[in-house]
Amino acid sequence: MVTLRGNYQCDVCKAKTLVRVQVGWLENHPVRFNCLKCGILIMGTMYQDQKNVSAHLELENVTKVTSPKSDYYIEASGELLTEKLQKFDYAESLIPTFFKTGTFTMENLMMDFREKVSRHLSMLEYEWPIYRRINELWFNKNYHYLRKEIRKKIDNKQYPLNNDLHFLMALRHLNVHSMSKVLNNKFYKVKTPFTRTEVSLFYKDQKCELTKLMIHFSKSFHNYDKKIFEAVDQFNQKFKYMIPVFGLDFYQDTTFNYNQKGITTVSFEDLKQFYVDTFELVTELLDIVIAFNNLKYRNNYQTMKTKRKDVSTLDKYQTLNKGAKLEFIDQIEVFDTLIYPSISNQIRNAIGHNSYEINVKEQLVLYYPTKSKNSEITDITLIDFTKTCWELFQSLMNISELIYQTRRFYLIHLGLSPTYEVIFDEKAKVIKNKSINKRKKTSKQKKLTKKNNRK
Repeated sequence: MVTLRGNYQCDVCKAKTLVRVQVGWLENHPVRFNCLKCGILIMGTMYQDQKNVSAHLELENVTKVTSPKSDYYIEASGELLTEKLQKFDYAESLIPTFFKTGTFTMENLMMDFREKVSRHLSMLEYEWPIYRRINELWFNKNYHYLRKEIRKKIDNKQYPLNNDLHFLMALRHLNVHSMSKVLNNKFYKVKTPFTRTEVSLFYKDQKCELTKLMIHFSKSFHNYDKKIFEAVDQFNQKFKYMIPVFGLDFYQDTTFNYNQKGITTVSFEDLKQFYVDTFELVTELLDIVIAFNNLKYRNNYQTMKTKRKDVSTLDKYQTLNKGAKLEFIDQIEVFDTLIYPSISNQIRNAIGHNSYEINVKEQLVLYYPTKSKNSEITDITLIDFTKTCWELFQSLMNISELIYQTRRFYLIHLGLSPTYEVIFDEKAKVIKNKSINKRKKTSKQKKLTKKNNRK
């Protein structure tokens, strides 16, 4: 790996920062860091042309200079964590960046990480518009065109598309497949099998009570799915900002302390609205998570566990504000495990009340956990905040499977016949391009085939 080196002068305070960008395998990626003297955000994009072996960096709020003197130093990478912004040290600036950014801690998983990122980015560029329009047709109930679009992506033998249940199952197949490269392995190996098994057992052993639960949420299913898809779309727009945090799943060195490193693909401002929107949706969907806990542990989807005297039923729980709802997610009851324990309304409140500030040198977000600025200030690293955004999204995908299974059994309850359900994994078969479909043989070709077979 090589690095692109340049000295950039801040347009405000004239401080100069030596920027060394690791040239990796991404065609382009965002670059974010602050001027250590005046604090302004410097942002831009790194462009790489792998075919012609060239790269260049475009930044705002700074001007590239030829002066050999630098005040500060920053390493940047689109794929990996880096050293934090610091005062310039000549000896430090000579060490190749990839020696310090975690390349070797991934060992043999580095290629797996690269393959997953590259495949997801390729999907976003070439296939995501197709997935999006298929979902839009579903939400608008435009079945005539929806059937045609799905058949371009899925073999009709898998899903005959004769009723709403067939459409629902086909959509789930496609939507999970589209995100297969970035969903946590636990989604496939733990969460999805758990959810499918639990709902199936309820349908077999507690059908009457499950039916009440399904009817309770039936009018919300379609709206839930629409909101979840909008969140997925927003996640995909933010994906490049979070790639180095996605890479943490591939680090094999258990002693590696990622919070001693920095991240140069994202700023707090890039992700704060994504965090708020995803948090709001997850907490809205807690209603169905709690309902299943109630059914499993108290045999009645309405009966709440003893947590607050004023909340004894699901109906009362649904009237609570988002922060109060989280009090009932304590990882004690099994459906709580669909939610990562890192979810907190404190960061969401700090963003909502604009009661936070950024320590640019240490990449810390300092915030007040309550409305009052007299409360003790709390902090979270930019890496951990980005990681929290990622985990919050994974929680949303876990809940989406619960909603899907509930809706599926509800349609079966209404008398619709299901079709073969594909086990969702990364190898789920989806047609990638119309050109791979076999063309119908002409009568001349058929005669030739028969003749060859006789030989």
